[in-house]
Amino acid sequence: MPKMGFNLNGRVRNFNLTRNQSFMSVLEAVINSIHSIEERIEKDTEEFKGKILIDIKRRDTLIEGIKEIKSIAIIDNGIGFTENNMESFLTADSDYKSKIGGKGIGRFTWLKVFQNVFVESIYKDFDEEKLINRRTFSFTLNNDEIIDDLNIYHDEYVDNKTTILLENPILDYNKGLCKNTVDIANIIIEHYIEYLLANSNIEIDIRDESKTVSINQLIINGLIDSKEVEFNIDEIPFKIKHLLLKKDLQKNSYIYWAANNRIVKKDKLDNYINTIKGATFHNGDAYYVAILSSDYLDLNVSDNRLAFNIPNDDEGLFNNILTLSQIIKSTKHRIQDYLRDELNRLQDQNENRVRKYISSVAPEYQYLLKYKKDEIRTFDPTLNDDKLELMLHKLEIEHTKNLLSAAKKVKTSSDIDGYKELLEKTIKQLSESNQAKLAKYIAHRRVIIDLFEDGLKIKDEKYQKEAYIHNLIYPMKLTNEENIENYHNLWLIDERLAFCEYIASDESLKKRGDRPDLLFLDNSAAFSDEAGSDYYNTISIVELKRPMRKGYSNEDNPMDQMLRYVRKIRNKEAQTKTGRTIMARDTTQFYLYAICDIDKSLEEILESRDYKKTPDDRGYYMYHDKYKAYIEVVPLDKVLYNAKQRNRAFFLKLGL
Repeated sequence: MPKMGFNLNGRVRNFNLTRNQSFMSVLEAVINSIHSIEERIEKDTEEFKGKILIDIKRRDTLIEGIKEIKSIAIIDNGIGFTENNMESFLTADSDYKSKIGGKGIGRFTWLKVFQNVFVESIYKDFDEEKLINRRTFSFTLNNDEIIDDLNIYHDEYVDNKTTILLENPILDYNKGLCKNTVDIANIIIEHYIEYLLANSNIEIDIRDESKTVSINQLIINGLIDSKEVEFNIDEIPFKIKHLLLKKDLQKNSYIYWAANNRIVKKDKLDNYINTIKGATFHNGDAYYVAILSSDYLDLNVSDNRLAFNIPNDDEGLFNNILTLSQIIKSTKHRIQDYLRDELNRLQDQNENRVRKYISSVAPEYQYLLKYKKDEIRTFDPTLNDDKLELMLHKLEIEHTKNLLSAAKKVKTSSDIDGYKELLEKTIKQLSESNQAKLAKYIAHRRVIIDLFEDGLKIKDEKYQKEAYIHNLIYPMKLTNEENIENYHNLWLIDERLAFCEYIASDESLKKRGDRPDLLFLDNSAAFSDEAGSDYYNTISIVELKRPMRKGYSNEDNPMDQMLRYVRKIRNKEAQTKTGRTIMARDTTQFYLYAICDIDKSLEEILESRDYKKTPDDRGYYMYHDKYKAYIEVVPLDKVLYNAKQRNRAFFLKLGL
């Protein structure tokens, strides 16, 4: 009684096959059928047509809307389970098919996925005067002894017929098997497309209950173009087969890595060529597929045919070994040659899209179209505007870094003849880069001024609260140490304020328990500008009020409010957010700005206290001798007007 010459349970248990690779069991049976037909073609002197039928039976239970698979039978008219084939079947890691890439382990996938396997083979024995034999046996994990029932076949012989019946999927792999007829056909085509293209004389059909699908017809209908090219990588021969397949046969563009005419792995082509992401070819009817093959790949495929034993060396550590990185690089060039016209079309579309974005949204990157055009043309075409902005920003950083590196080389260059040319080129590009950044900043100012102006308008019979204006100028509840991104628009008031050492926005000058009625940080920002000193020479305070506020009094007005803050600072009663006392000398100069609209009540207070009109007649000012404080009351309209005037020339230059 034949017996497997190894521990079958252990061999199957240790076989690496994930749940989503369930169909490898069926694919292994299909390739056995192809090999069997090829072997018969070599030995049979009579003409015959190779045929394979994949017969699927289903249960009524559904998995994600698809009937569960009960069994799959792979039926062929190949050479059959001859004595040689049976002996190979019983030998683990048999080398019987080693010349055609066989590993001698494919049948273990059957028991990895299915509980029962039954084999029936009716075949003409060319070694025994063409006797017709019938061989049957079961193959299960429950019994490693195989009852080989071999007899002379006495019924009417029509043709060889071998059936591999895979029954009762194991629960863990059941879901991975449960696919519709078309998906199963596509899996077979994808895995064996190189074989199928080379052996179109073998008919392969899928019968799924009442539906029959011809694999051959699907390929005939789906193939638009095929071209094979040979090339060498480090003197090692490779072949690449370029295919254009209709969209109903192929769902994306891929590189297929083949070994022994089987697809081992596939990579999305857009992993290597950004431009083709989401793209179709041949007027939108097709996707592209590259099938890469080589004896080098055949020799280095893993036992389970799911990977290659080739290092993926991106760092140049394997000098004497051809690596995956080198293979990918060379293959990519061949693909780009084949798709040159299509890629140029896609890159033109990409460039036009980026040009429109830069023109309408991000003019500061205009110069990149001149110096980084090739990189822009290869951007991922599916990027949304936010990610496109990020890519342009990264490209800008890279370009600036390269320019600065070039500038350093200019300084150390001993080539007198080339010095002038390199210097002029570097300065020109740096100038254009800086101009672009300035344009971006000016455009930002235009937007902020528009927001500021919008905040002064009445909406729904109400004006904006102080917080709107406050946050626009400087974020509330932050110091400059906490404002990590340095976001502010202090230039709306005075450009110099941005350069102070310490900025506190809406923060108390004392611990809360020490000043129950003080409101300074409620609507104020305090600035100091002398770094590294315990005392500050200048301190500025800004008090903001909501647009069109009315009803000021001698007890409640922004001028007195700011003077109370000055008094606390002079009396050493004011602290920073970290608890450090704000130190002021007797000579410390204070600059106090009340940013508010001047209504009748505030105007009367200002005039009664002898405040002077500013030269433009828009605001008031005075100097407080005792506190050494310059006080200016600036209406919100004047802030807006001054900001527009200071930036007017830049806006006109940029057409803003």
